Amino acid sequence: MIHLKTTYTSFALALLLLTPWLIYAQHLPKKIIDSDKFIVRGTVIDASTLAPIGLATLALTKSDSSPAKTVLSSSDGGFRFELTEKGPYMLTASFLGYQKYVSGPIQITDTGITELGKIRLQTEAGVLAEVVVKSRKALIQNKGDKIIYNARADISNKAGSASDVLRKAPMVTVDAAGNVKMRGSSSIKVLLNGLPSNILAKNLKEALKTIPANSIESIEVITTPSAKYEAEGAAGVINIITKRKAKGVTGNVELSGGNLDQSAGGGLNIEAGKFNFNVTLNTNREKERNVSDLSRISMNNGKQVGKLTQRTDALGKSRGTYGDLTAEFRPDSSQKIGASASFWNGQWPQESNLYNLYESNIAPAAYNQISRRSGKFGQMDLSLNYQKKFRRTGQELQLVSQYNMSKDQSDYFTRQFKVDGRPTFIEKGPNNGRGTEVSFQADYTHPLNRSAKNIIEGGLRFSKN
Repeated sequence: MIHLKTTYTSFALALLLLTPWLIYAQHLPKKIIDSDKFIVRGTVIDASTLAPIGLATLALTKSDSSPAKTVLSSSDGGFRFELTEKGPYMLTASFLGYQKYVSGPIQITDTGITELGKIRLQTEAGVLAEVVVKSRKALIQNKGDKIIYNARADISNKAGSASDVLRKAPMVTVDAAGNVKMRGSSSIKVLLNGLPSNILAKNLKEALKTIPANSIESIEVITTPSAKYEAEGAAGVINIITKRKAKGVTGNVELSGGNLDQSAGGGLNIEAGKFNFNVTLNTNREKERNVSDLSRISMNNGKQVGKLTQRTDALGKSRGTYGDLTAEFRPDSSQKIGASASFWNGQWPQESNLYNLYESNIAPAAYNQISRRSGKFGQMDLSLNYQKKFRRTGQELQLVSQYNMSKDQSDYFTRQFKVDGRPTFIEKGPNNGRGTEVSFQADYTHPLNRSAKNIIEGGLRFSKN
């Protein structure tokens, strides 16, 4: 099957497409807020003119001064944080030409919405004497069609996984279970170093746990992806950029342990002349238990006709291993030839117990249910890519070929009993699957002017299952 991409032009006006989403996020009604989230919102304005300030940088820090979340204000000055942990926070607001604003302690103890009201920024007084250019990148950068979170500039990313880094990226939320959303939608496409990854596409939540936080250079949140990303129907694209290794021979080993999760990983990098070789291996284990109680009363004409009581206790254990081997050859500064082989193996078995009781005017009905589920997945990706940059800024040719093999197994077994122990229901469901995919993609970018603000991109993709 051959897909021919249409030619298109990207403009800096993409920011106008982003604004309605930001405005929408500031005015979500309380009734659709998750019960386990803490919402903090407010508005940034000019202290003198009372005019709203858009694209101001707002950051929440914890009591130990570690960053919790960073967002940008919308065109009407509004901003909104979604947090999963309560406790004391400090708010910092900054914008070019204004004095930095630092709040007092903000105590969050209950789920719901915490209104901060209007944050007034004072204009910066004085005359610009000199301009000092520093090499260190800003934590958040706005490039029109994408927002970049420079994870390397955040010292708190020394430990943890890619899920922890994504929690700090603008417009991206990661809940307590590890589910990733962008602008409130879980329909997103995630790339690794600009290339599609079947490992991330298959089980994003589990795969992110195997990528160490300190290996990530930056997170690109692409709000208006062009045709080459093939993100039709998605809320956007998240591109995870890993760090470029230092010259020579370097290596690292990391261990992390706790009562609920443990992880171990290491890497070795060898760079000699025009060649670079890198090996990465990471493994993790995690345990999660959920206990819930439900009570529901049925009414008819103001009278109680039934009552449902449910108690659930579910225990889930997951473990995964990720390995990656890459080789890169640079004939000159304008060309790069790369090859990589990566694999991922994951398991996430779960066992749950349910007690169900329904009381009515006829007779009470009660039963116990035990469910066991086993999930296993293995995948290997092989890729070969070529990149050529021309003299003109923004002019580039990229060729990517990939081969993917996967194996999926998901079984479940459910048994239902009466209260006295007599079995009433048994259900089994074995599910096994295998898959292979071969793909080839060519992308060409041509600038229409020297500044490369306006470009034309064209491409061709072939895939076969």
